[in-house]
Amino acid sequence: MKTTKLIFLSAFIFLSAANLCAQTEDVFFLSPDSLKDEGGRFYFFESLENRFFLIRHWKYHPGDSANWARPEFDDSAWETLAGTRFELKKLPQGSLKGIGWLRLHLDVDSTLWQTPLALHVYLRPVAAEIYLDGKLQCRFGKVGASLEEEQAYIAMPTENHPPTPILFSKKNPHVIAVRLSNFRELIMDEGHLGFAIALGDLRRSITQSVGAMRYATTSQMLMTAVPLVFALLHLLLFAFYPRLKANLYFAIFAMCIAAYAFLMHQVRFSFVTDAEQVFSISTGLSLVIFLMFPLGLRFLYSLFYTKAPKLFWILPLIMIGTSILLSYKLLETVSVIIGYGLTLVTLFEMLRVVIVALVKKKDGAWIIGIGFLAFVMTAIMYFLGGPFFPLSGQTLLEIFWFVGVLGLLLSMSIYLSRNFALTNKNLEAQLIQVKALSEKTIQQEREKAQLEAENARKTKELEEARQLQLSMLPKNPPALPYLDIAADMKTATEVGGDYYDFKVHDDGVLTIAVGDATGHGMQAGTMVAATKSLFNALADEPEPASILQKATKALKEMGYRKMYMALTIAKFQNHHMLVAAAGMPYTLIHRAAGGDVEEVALKAMPLGSFPNFKYEQKKIALEPGDTVLFLSDGLEEMFDPQGEILGAARVKELVAEAGQKPSEQVIAHLKNAGKVWANGRAQEDDVTMVVVKVVQSDRLAGV
Repeated sequence: MKTTKLIFLSAFIFLSAANLCAQTEDVFFLSPDSLKDEGGRFYFFESLENRFFLIRHWKYHPGDSANWARPEFDDSAWETLAGTRFELKKLPQGSLKGIGWLRLHLDVDSTLWQTPLALHVYLRPVAAEIYLDGKLQCRFGKVGASLEEEQAYIAMPTENHPPTPILFSKKNPHVIAVRLSNFRELIMDEGHLGFAIALGDLRRSITQSVGAMRYATTSQMLMTAVPLVFALLHLLLFAFYPRLKANLYFAIFAMCIAAYAFLMHQVRFSFVTDAEQVFSISTGLSLVIFLMFPLGLRFLYSLFYTKAPKLFWILPLIMIGTSILLSYKLLETVSVIIGYGLTLVTLFEMLRVVIVALVKKKDGAWIIGIGFLAFVMTAIMYFLGGPFFPLSGQTLLEIFWFVGVLGLLLSMSIYLSRNFALTNKNLEAQLIQVKALSEKTIQQEREKAQLEAENARKTKELEEARQLQLSMLPKNPPALPYLDIAADMKTATEVGGDYYDFKVHDDGVLTIAVGDATGHGMQAGTMVAATKSLFNALADEPEPASILQKATKALKEMGYRKMYMALTIAKFQNHHMLVAAAGMPYTLIHRAAGGDVEEVALKAMPLGSFPNFKYEQKKIALEPGDTVLFLSDGLEEMFDPQGEILGAARVKELVAEAGQKPSEQVIAHLKNAGKVWANGRAQEDDVTMVVVKVVQSDRLAGV
């Protein structure tokens, strides 16, 4: 955290120097050329190019007033600041603690009037509100009149913060006003307080912000994931061979590096902007650092010493104690000095252990020696930085991490693997088994995930098809005064092959269709959809047989291979029924007069089989109380647990038992009988029932 803060302060010094040429004596002048100016590449923050920073000629006044945001307010008596980075010894008017306002007068070239620009604001842990010509543009945190009310905000100078769109009106000069609050000793103890405002091209800034966030996220994932891979690998090695505790020490050491990478990105790329959260993360960083190096030292002791020196165990205890003090903000300066001082001592002790092992030519010490050499060399490059190496700060960081840190981890991992192999002659076979098991598990998980994804996709498609099929069925049977009609369908799969439909014609005739497509699923659903369309088109035909003949020819011409549709068409007018069937179970009629159940025997081929098949039809007289039942074959062919089907004869008996009841109760009786018969066995076919009961006969004469 200390390093990050020092880098942040250094960046402001460079920013101030780079923008002196863009300022006049009294006000800033903003032109299109200034927005296009690269502005130089700053150490570590090379992403700050294409920004025009407003650094000088700010006016400051402590206190708080809403009028100070207004452009016409006279601020000539306010203190003029040399920049927006303040030192404790040179604070404006003695202090910046509390609420204060800063104002800047800005001349904008007319070519930039009404042109959307990007406003970038970089803050130390303070709360701020930004106004342009008296209008609030954005808030950072919550400006408060006390420490309890204030919610401090941190915005480091990176691309990760999305810009705020800003629009300059057709006038000059403009006034940017900043309302700040700072009640935290955390800031003042650092000796500096600062902020910066920059303007840039909006489209380019948004593109850079999105790209930078994507890069930062990828970098965080990569820098965190790689050490975790090392950690998990050597935890597995420790689990297989607990006697080699060096694997455990190395795994925890790698975990600390992963935690440091994750937390460092949280602060450096400002994934977290709340000051208290940043303080907590900084404390976590300190704890990770204070534990990381003692664990690394303990790992080296386990490699080259029979046991660790007794004084070693004092190090982690002291470092944990300093972390606790930091978390409670107690003796912060002393804790930091002790913690980082011991960390430096531990690092030098690690180097000493490696050098001694190299001098004594201990077996395999050269492997870790190469890793430490890469770590030390890249660390020197990184901390000396751009003044000594012609590379950007980000490039130096990546070299340090991927060559130095990961090179060190790799060398340690290689040494442990080699040592493990020499210690256990059977390690090679065990490693092969572990690798094979891991690869098999990964492959199985991948195949399982693919299968689950495929099943989910199919389930979704089937559900959509089922909803589509249900939408094709009538929501309610037609309400006719002389007929009591009920219908029910239960599919065996998500998409069934059964179908029923009604149509009431202008002359009062009711046409009913009940069908059963071959198979189940999407193909059957497709046949049902085609039959639905044909029914809508042909239902006005006066003869049911004619409807079937035209429908079978149409389905045949559609080219459905091995797909057929069994269908019954019946027309009701007054107390007569005209019915034709194509491969459906016989229509049943319960006679109210005698209680008998008649079968309407019409044998024919299903639709789509023979285009020129001649279908027969029958005209049947109905009396009040007579009940007509149209069925698919699902009920007749329902199996019990022993594999016996219900059968047509039993269905006739059930109709005889309930034929005198209202149509809804007839269906309920049949459904319950089927459930009892199945006795828990899964339904294997769609079951569709349509019941038509004649309730009165004082109608016109028959068809």
